[in-house]
Amino acid sequence: MPIPASPKRYQGEIVEWNGDKRCGFVAPRGSGPGDPVVFLPASSLRNRRRMPKVGDTVVYETVTIEDTPRNRRLRTKIRAERVDYLGDDPPAPKANRKTESFFATLGGVFLALQAGTCLLLYGSIFILASSVGFSLLAAILYGWDKSCAQTGRRRVPEATLHWVALLGGWPGAALAQMLFRHKTQKPSFRAMFFATVFLNIALTVAAFLFLPSIGLMDRWKALEHG
Repeated sequence: MPIPASPKRYQGEIVEWNGDKRCGFVAPRGSGPGDPVVFLPASSLRNRRRMPKVGDTVVYETVTIEDTPRNRRLRTKIRAERVDYLGDDPPAPKANRKTESFFATLGGVFLALQAGTCLLLYGSIFILASSVGFSLLAAILYGWDKSCAQTGRRRVPEATLHWVALLGGWPGAALAQMLFRHKTQKPSFRAMFFATVFLNIALTVAAFLFLPSIGLMDRWKALEHG
């Protein structure tokens, strides 16, 4: 059995990767040339949807490799464990994954309902256009923010992400969170995101009911008195 070398998480760069053998080596970042590389098996990567490549920056823990004849052929006695790409959120708990899936599905249903309403009420098309446009913008911003997190560039302010969600982009934001595994862990961010979702839904329903250009409420009253 491998013996834990340290609970500390390290940062390093993948310097070799063999796709056929599904393994490679990581060079600890900030170390001198005499420091050993770390063995990286594919099974240690927690994001299985992404193909590793030379130059990727990863964050990992280490264990000492068991001393066996086969393992002695490796150039290092240290193996990387619980490996995440820099900028990736750690794997979310099962409850969080269900929440992400729920909101992504809710966003799709919400846009579909708006599209269906547009077929009946032409005046509501600007609301659908706003939701679709801001959803695309949200997805782009989430993707850009994750890229910035991975490369150390300036991040997209959280306030910007929340405003885009509130203005109608939350369906795209919810889908981006699930697909990119980004912004799924920080409790304060998620609480604010959920608030923007429900507030936008409430405002959208109010717009459909009371805006003169749509006037669902007026139409219902007219039908009742007709």
